[in-house]
Amino acid sequence: MNIGKDDVSKGGHEWRLFHITGSSSYLSKIKKELTIPQNCSYHQIQLGFILEKNYSRWLTHKEISAGVIEAIKHNCKRKIVGVIEP
Repeated sequence: MNIGKDDVSKGGHEWRLFHITGSSSYLSKIKKELTIPQNCSYHQIQLGFILEKNYSRWLTHKEISAGVIEAIKHNCKRKIVGVIEP
């Protein structure tokens, strides 16, 4: 069973949606194309990568979860975990 944002919004209560995207996503374009219900507070979390010395690496599970938890705790409207540009 799939429950979507419209199903959650039917109750009329205020709620928050944290949309997690990848490093190559265009956050402004994504938000522009979505229809967000009035009782929904929309937030974006973009997962990037880590630069170390002469190379880059993907985020670890621990880094991803810590970044997402921080964004939720601080109610960030837009949060980038790691970096998205070299």
